[in-house]
Amino acid sequence: MKYNLTEIFDNPGKTANEELEIELDAILIMGEEYELKDSSPIVMEATGIEQGKARVTCKYSCKVILNCDRCLKPVEHSIDVNADIVVFSPDYTGEEEEACEFMDGYKLDMDEFILSEMLLDWPSKILCREDCKGICTVCGKDLNNGECGCDRFVPNAAFAGLSELFKFDN
Repeated sequence: MKYNLTEIFDNPGKTANEELEIELDAILIMGEEYELKDSSPIVMEATGIEQGKARVTCKYSCKVILNCDRCLKPVEHSIDVNADIVVFSPDYTGEEEEACEFMDGYKLDMDEFILSEMLLDWPSKILCREDCKGICTVCGKDLNNGECGCDRFVPNAAFAGLSELFKFDN
């Protein structure tokens, strides 16, 4: 959704408060698609700072189903966005003008802005629980449900030569 900020840019001190529906059903991150669940409306406030310059704040929350990094079980993760950005109209002539990738003329692309903020809050590691044991690398059994009995010992290649020193011929 693109929100037109023309009136805010033209009237310093003017404030607009809106509740906007996000148009994203899912997001694509590193080739994986994640469905957005329980999305709240975007609560947006735009305030004119000076002619052609405005501050936009947004609040948004949703839930995403991710897979545990150890056992691959689905995990529900909440994402809360509290974003703040200063944007400029195309005809702004101030010294501090910066190009804003979310602006298209006088319109702010809310979906792209919220998506970029979600990515900043994206978890680096997802666990179904703190002490998740993962899956067996040999047979694939979920080790949270008990041991499988497989020999999962992997010798360290850096010390492989030392094992030859300790072999005894009988």
